[in-house]
Amino acid sequence: MAEIDNETLFEKINTGVGTDLITMTRWVLDQQRKVQDASGDLTILLTAIQFGCKFVASKVKQAGLINL
Repeated sequence: MAEIDNETLFEKINTGVGTDLITMTRWVLDQQRKVQDASGDLTILLTAIQFGCKFVASKVKQAGLINL
């Protein structure tokens, strides 16, 4: 069995190597890396909005309001 290098594995997971799926988080972080003067404030805001949307969707699903 081949030895697994944790740093290489983390880098593959972090960059999405081996998958065609591009999540919103991955896309935002990629765009942030392209802008030299990026402070990360927009990334933090978009991540907070994404989390809020997921939270609301979860609560709506729990409450059974989807079939209204």
